[in-house]
Amino acid sequence: MNAPNPSHMVLARWQRAVYGLPYIGYSVATLPVVAFVPAFYASDRGLALGAVGLMIALTRLTDAVTDPLVGWFSDRLRTSIGRRKPVILAGLPLFCVSVWMLFVPPEKVSLSYVFIWAALLYLSFTLIDLPFKSFGAELSPRYDERAELAGWREGLGLFGTLLGLIAAAYVVLDDGGSLGDQMFVLAVIALIFTPFFFAVTLSLLHEPPAEDAAARDMPLYAKVRLIWRNGPYRLLLMISFLLLASEFGASALKALVLEHVFANQDIFPILLLTELVVMVASIPFWLWLSQRYSKHQAVAMAVIWGGTISLFIPLIAGASLTLFFALSVLKATAVGAITVLVNGMAADVVDIDMARTGEARTGVYFSLWGMVNKGAVALGVLVATNLPGFLGYRVSDTGVDGAWTLLWTLGLVPALGFFSTIPILLSWRLTRERQSRIRAAIDRRTARRHAQTPSAVPEDV
Repeated sequence: MNAPNPSHMVLARWQRAVYGLPYIGYSVATLPVVAFVPAFYASDRGLALGAVGLMIALTRLTDAVTDPLVGWFSDRLRTSIGRRKPVILAGLPLFCVSVWMLFVPPEKVSLSYVFIWAALLYLSFTLIDLPFKSFGAELSPRYDERAELAGWREGLGLFGTLLGLIAAAYVVLDDGGSLGDQMFVLAVIALIFTPFFFAVTLSLLHEPPAEDAAARDMPLYAKVRLIWRNGPYRLLLMISFLLLASEFGASALKALVLEHVFANQDIFPILLLTELVVMVASIPFWLWLSQRYSKHQAVAMAVIWGGTISLFIPLIAGASLTLFFALSVLKATAVGAITVLVNGMAADVVDIDMARTGEARTGVYFSLWGMVNKGAVALGVLVATNLPGFLGYRVSDTGVDGAWTLLWTLGLVPALGFFSTIPILLSWRLTRERQSRIRAAIDRRTARRHAQTPSAVPEDV
């Protein structure tokens, strides 16, 4: 009789698909916070662009407290329906109210209004997202099945983003809807699909019982201190921070560039939709390139490509909208590599810690990873929305002469951020060969544990 295959899938395909369903609606609400909200509150509600960016950035500071607390609380919570589901259910009402208040505000609003509802929306993201990803990781102990669960979640999230952008584009093409009309449609989609699909998923999928482990009793600060010893992890945090800050900062300005430089803000959702489709279509190429060379080399090629294209953006002031559109879409191909491959590198650096300590602290690693990424997005929006103002730009300016600083910010901020990661990527030491040695060390440790013969793994892996 053949030995059982350790990678055998134990969840039915419908269960893996059901797990990813909530991200169809949830993802519709995540994109507008960066891509729509700053431009909307500046253009339609008369608030200063830089001040709106500052309010959004300040709300992300709360994640430094809420992320570890929510993770810690959900780890220790014990209820009849599990430890993750109650936290998710607590976050859903807050999510619904915050989405509506931030996306469909009254005519007269203040900066405090933006801060309060953006902060509450981000708190709902934390209450929902962290336990939901932990729930998915705990649905199966099998490596391949966990990867497929994550694939369903992210894939259906991408589908939800496409759905939202298509709806926003339809509003523009059908009746010339404003940015406010587009945000209204996105809010309605998010509020209909998110609670419904979460109800389906949480009722059909049962949460596995908590697995008590001695490592769970380690104080959070001790876990963070051990993780900080992982040199490649620190470098990867720097890479991810620079790339996300520069790219999301630029995204916050696209709607204003289209309005004040090209007098065609209506094309904004169409541009975002096209960028997203092209980004996804480019992913197989970057995956092939990473297999032909390595992940960090493929990322280096992508940032060189994307940074070079960004340098041309300031040069198109006064040129055709078609050229701006084409350059933006070409740059999106580089973002596809960054989105997929940098996350793939994150899994490699976690293996270093597992090989050295014998303990899997993946949850803490990705909790810190998420905090840094959120901070990067906040800083990127803050810099991009304030830099034009420092250079003399005002939202009331019209035409190329008044808005040239928008183009320079949109082009130079991503270019500088992308290019600054190249020295780190070119000196990256976690190669395919070293990763093979690390995995072999982990396998040897696992085999010895099964044989109940303790051993140590040398630090030189």
